[in-house]
Amino acid sequence: MTFKTATGEKAKIQGKLDVSIKRGSRKFQHRVCVAEITDSCILGLDFLQKFKFTVDLEKNKIRTGSKKIPLFSGCEACSNVEKKFRMEMDISVEALTMTTEDRWSLSEIRKAQLEDLDIRPILKLKQNSADRPSWQEIARESPATKHYWALWNSLYLKVGVLYHKWESDDGGFY
Repeated sequence: MTFKTATGEKAKIQGKLDVSIKRGSRKFQHRVCVAEITDSCILGLDFLQKFKFTVDLEKNKIRTGSKKIPLFSGCEACSNVEKKFRMEMDISVEALTMTTEDRWSLSEIRKAQLEDLDIRPILKLKQNSADRPSWQEIARESPATKHYWALWNSLYLKVGVLYHKWESDDGGFY
C-alpha cells in the first residue's frame, strides 16, 4: 500500500493503529495507517465508506445516517480562520493498539523534527521560552507552523523532542 499526498508525493507508512474516533455524539472503531503527511486531518475513503458518511463541502457538513455534523464549529471568525488553514476541531482519537515499522530512536526523531521546516520554528521557540510567541513573530511562517503555534499549550518538550499532549475520554493526558 502506498499513500500519496495532495501534491502527489509518496508518503511512507510508519505503522498501523487501531483507534476509536469520536465525532459529534458518535464513536467509530477503525484501523488507520500512520504516515508522515502534514495535512491537518485526513479521513480516508475507506473510513467514510465503511460508516456511510457523506461529505457536503458546500455546506461544511458531514452526514452519517440522519445526523449532520458541522465540519467547522464555533464563531464565524474562528470558522474563517479554521477554513483558511484547513484545521479540524473536536475530533478525539484514542489509540487502542499500535504496531510500528522501523522504530525511530529519540535522536532520530529530534533530528527529523529539526530538519522539518514546519516543526523546527516551534521546536526552537519552545526551547527558548515556555510563553507562546506573539502572532507577529509567527505570521511569516507556513500554515502548518501556524497550526502548531495554535496548539502551543498542548505541545511540550521531553528530552529535546517535541510532543503533542492528547486528552483521553477519561480526562487523562498522554
